[in-house]
Amino acid sequence: MVDIELTLLRALRLNGFLGPVIVTGGTTSTVDRLQEAGATVVLLPYEAAGERATEMVVEALRDPAYLDAVRAEPRVPVMEEQTEP
Repeated sequence: MVDIELTLLRALRLNGFLGPVIVTGGTTSTVDRLQEAGATVVLLPYEAAGERATEMVVEALRDPAYLDAVRAEPRVPVMEEQTEP
């Protein structure tokens, strides 16, 4: 997947795009390659998810009631319904 991001980044920069470019990388080993190709920010969603999962496991081991609180949370964020003025 990194090859696609690298190709797109190079194309953007070769065509004169100077704005910020935010891409996703699969691992920390891809960050340098993507930044060298012109990425302003490289997000690592799998790493972030893994860190959060680890935090949740550690907290659950410390406090079993934590699992009850997690189970009570909605799985998908609920958006407030907007009313027209």
